[in-house]
Amino acid sequence: ITDGDGLFSIPNVKPGRYRVLITYVGYGAASRYVTVPTGGGAVEAGTFRLWPATQELGEVVVKQERAPVA
Repeated sequence: ITDGDGLFSIPNVKPGRYRVLITYVGYGAASRYVTVPTGGGAVEAGTFRLWPATQELGEVVVKQERAPVA
């Protein structure tokens, strides 16, 4: 979860290489690898840019199920 500026932190992560995956409903995902050094400290993951996900839907058919009300 990010703050109002889109910044986030993940505390208590062991040293190593990790994939950071960012998702948001209606947008395509973005990811990159970051390395947490021995001894900890802040790691800059850079700026993630998410682009609107577009999906073309098929045909929509509306059918009448009862007689119209007069």
